[in-house]
Amino acid sequence: MRRVARSAATVLAIAAAVLVVAVGRTHAAGGMTPGVAAGGVPITANVETVQRIMGQPADELKDPSNTRIYIQRWEDRCLGARYTPQGNLLALDVWFDVGKACPGSGYTVQGRGGEAVGFADGGADVKRVFGYQPDRVLRASRFTIFVYDAQGIAFYIREGGDRDGHVDVMTVFLPTTSRSVWSPAAWGGR
Repeated sequence: MRRVARSAATVLAIAAAVLVVAVGRTHAAGGMTPGVAAGGVPITANVETVQRIMGQPADELKDPSNTRIYIQRWEDRCLGARYTPQGNLLALDVWFDVGKACPGSGYTVQGRGGEAVGFADGGADVKRVFGYQPDRVLRASRFTIFVYDAQGIAFYIREGGDRDGHVDVMTVFLPTTSRSVWSPAAWGGR
């Protein structure tokens, strides 16, 4: 019974994503739901479904922090997808567009009490809206990453430059799967 309900939910999520694309691909920005979807793409999709929704990616590369993960990017939408070698979607990333070449600057994600976090917000805003105790805090060159594993959302907070202290990237993944998204070895086991 659960499998049927989950399959029905997946079909509905894909149908909603296709509707977003049918209305216009430039309108994909803005919609993010922790643990569910970003930019009209459901996190339960596979590589073929994502490409049906988004079209061919502008770029494909291996994740420098975990070489077992492949990344496809749609630069014109400020959206990236991380996959296993088998084509299973692990996470969706959206990022701040410095060059204003895509509508990605409009991405927001709603947290507690209906408040939303976007790229104009900082680390203190993220913690106020999503919780003062992230499940994990990762450190990378030029970023601190607040990972809310149970909620299926992470925020990269920029360190240095004009965007110091601001949200630079938001990542959606299935709840409790962040260790698959960010390799523990690559992050010192955290």
